[in-house]
Amino acid sequence: MEGTGIVSHSAAERALAGSRLTVAELAEALGDLPAGAAEDGSIPRYRDLPGRDELQLRGWAQTLSDLDPDVLAHHGTGRGRVYLTGIDMDAAMRSVECPVLLVQADPERGSLMSADAATRATGILADGLQVVLTGHGHSLGLDTWQTAPLLAALTGFLEQL
Repeated sequence: MEGTGIVSHSAAERALAGSRLTVAELAEALGDLPAGAAEDGSIPRYRDLPGRDELQLRGWAQTLSDLDPDVLAHHGTGRGRVYLTGIDMDAAMRSVECPVLLVQADPERGSLMSADAATRATGILADGLQVVLTGHGHSLGLDTWQTAPLLAALTGFLEQL
């Protein structure tokens, strides 16, 4: 969000995680973070998104207050992949023998894993199944209580074991 005057979400979270704010103060600050741009060009705050409420913001704030800010250091600077340096992910996935359900968020809504990467992973796993939760971002509907698709995927997977 360079040049917009908006601090990146990861950088803002890292600064808040390293602060000495109370959970209530963190919840207030998180609610005021910009949540991307709306179709009309406005920039809504997290607290203004559908399904967000003070309880959800407090939960996020509690998690952040318990988090070492260095955990977010690489993500805040766009270097999240550094955690995987030296790890042979293909070999690691090939070693998994149990059934695996890979629940993927909608790539149009903020999936952290591309459709190609998810398909590749399930192809490497001995018994991998991929489910895409269309219309849901990284939180898979948990942040908005829209959990029916996630629960259906989990239940269906567990029932076939």
